[in-house]
Amino acid sequence: MMKFKGLFNLPKHRQFGYEPMYYDEEKEEQEKRAEFMEGAKRKLKTAEDYEKARERISDAFQARQRPVASTVATQAMIALLVSGLLIALYVYFGDYLDM
Repeated sequence: MMKFKGLFNLPKHRQFGYEPMYYDEEKEEQEKRAEFMEGAKRKLKTAEDYEKARERISDAFQARQRPVASTVATQAMIALLVSGLLIALYVYFGDYLDM
């Protein structure tokens, strides 16, 4: 009897060791910052250097904050424009409101 090798032989199941990688962007950035800070701590040997660096960081954060005066001025300008618009509409369409 003839053997049909390719007709009845099914391929065997192959396994491989694939482990999916999980990438957490926040964790990576946190680890980079931690490594940077460790290096910075090694460089800052004296308390004076540490205080200077701390002051520079504090100044940088304060420079990023918005000044309060500009937001108050912007809000006042918007209020004036809205009230002026309402007064102009009342003067223009005031005759129709008396009906």
